[in-house]
Amino acid sequence: MKKQTVSILGVGMMGGSLGLALAKRGSPYRVVGIGRNPDRLRKAKRLGACHAVTTNLEEGVRDADIVVLCTTVSEILPHARKIEPFLKSGSVVTDIGSVKAPILRGIAEFWESSSHYVGGHPLAGSEKTGIEHSSRSLYQGATVVLCPSGDVPDFSLRRLRNLWRFAGARAV
Repeated sequence: MKKQTVSILGVGMMGGSLGLALAKRGSPYRVVGIGRNPDRLRKAKRLGACHAVTTNLEEGVRDADIVVLCTTVSEILPHARKIEPFLKSGSVVTDIGSVKAPILRGIAEFWESSSHYVGGHPLAGSEKTGIEHSSRSLYQGATVVLCPSGDVPDFSLRRLRNLWRFAGARAV
């Protein structure tokens, strides 16, 4: 079976932890890390949080089955807007932001892609930042709240539930 490609935009502590959980041996996922700083991306790859890295948004998302926006809340909408034209049909995009209503309202204003957006909020984290503070077990036992926007097919929600389950969390 072909591995699903998961692109993580922002491989700091939260995104790096997700990458570590998904990129482990025997995983059904291929993880692509996307960011602005090539040195931090190389470090994320070296630590095993991703299989491939890029600073190019289009390159990072165009083959993704799932895209996870692991940026600050204020950057989620701008990044969603930038990547939306490059997404492949049927892909699903989610985020890890702690605020949902303004993000989902903003997405509804411009989202025209044949991919689907599902807001997400993992109830996990740390006060620390950066890939060096990531942990493969960060999401173990955590709850992740999924907030579908618009008409999201069951297949897309199932994809996200499976992703979070593989990372050790329970998606509701």
